[in-house]
Amino acid sequence: MSGNQSQRVGSGRCGPVAGRVVQAGLTLVELLVSMTLSLVIVIAASAFFLNSGRTRDTQDEASQMQDNIRFATDLITRNLQQAGFQNYMWASAGAVNRREVIPAADGEPDVRGFNNTAAGTDIDNGVHDRSTNRVNNSDTLVIRFQGSGASPGDGSMVDCLGRPQPEPLLAGDRAFSIFEVRQSTGAEPELRCKFFNSATGTYTSEPIVRGVETLQLMYGVDTDADSFIDKWLNAAEVSPTASTTALADWARVKSVRVGMVFRSPNRVAVPASSAASSVTLQPLGANLSQGVSDTLTVSSTDGRLRRVVTFTVNLRNAL
Repeated sequence: MSGNQSQRVGSGRCGPVAGRVVQAGLTLVELLVSMTLSLVIVIAASAFFLNSGRTRDTQDEASQMQDNIRFATDLITRNLQQAGFQNYMWASAGAVNRREVIPAADGEPDVRGFNNTAAGTDIDNGVHDRSTNRVNNSDTLVIRFQGSGASPGDGSMVDCLGRPQPEPLLAGDRAFSIFEVRQSTGAEPELRCKFFNSATGTYTSEPIVRGVETLQLMYGVDTDADSFIDKWLNAAEVSPTASTTALADWARVKSVRVGMVFRSPNRVAVPASSAASSVTLQPLGANLSQGVSDTLTVSSTDGRLRRVVTFTVNLRNAL
């Protein structure tokens, strides 16, 4: 009898069951605290992913800009080192072993610049001084040389498009590499290569590097024929007289200093709120900048990455 009574007491519904936890629920304060903590975690995670994406985009733009800089500097350096190269040719008459080298048939120098101008389109080798579509007072650089190897060339001498140039047919022939900066409406400013198109008999301009905002040039000149640079001059100062003396004037040039400003293809940088709205850059460096025409004022709030590139090339060949 006592065993049955114990069983009925243990199975009754009035008393609590051993081991059961009673949940009373969350208070309003606890609910608000948990929601706040969750929101902080979500915001922190979102900021992390946003910053990671921006950092990735910035690194990609900087890498692409660096590739453009490397390509442009290598191309200009190589072409300047080729300036004045003459391929020894067997004379068409006289002693069998005599070789002859003569100046260009048109009397133009193998290195010539134009200050604060864009290149022209005339087939006349000397007519490149044009102001049409000039970008940020950019200069124009005209480089000429002879090729090497039978057509289409052995690849040791290339123009500004990287195309091999063959040996000349006549001793006075020259290949062209013309560097300039142009910008079509609504497009990126770009460094262009202009070359003589023998198929059409005119000069053809092709973009080679986009994102180049300006090209500035100075020339190291040996004024007293002692093989040392005495002055750094712009193109107008190198040959200020009539074009008939240009060959002698430019023959004194021993080095070329090149300054460019590159910008990233896309807007990625986030400017500081306290930053000035614009900044003035000096592509040629503070010591060689001659005024407003050699500097470039750019917006510091447009989100573009920019880099000033300056280098000097010594000319290898007697001009």
